[in-house]
Amino acid sequence: MNPSLEASWRHPLGIARNLGFPAHEIRKIRVIVESNQQSLLEAWNGYFGALL
Repeated sequence: MNPSLEASWRHPLGIARNLGFPAHEIRKIRVIVESNQQSLLEAWNGYFGALL
């Protein structure tokens, strides 16, 4: 696993852990995830099922 990966909760969107990304990159990642949240959630549920 890449030590720079960060983990996010599905509901609500938030950073669970950051292992190396600078704050400005976290902001960029968050904007990307927020703007694609619906399609990411649909893909997640399609693969894993709606568990929650």
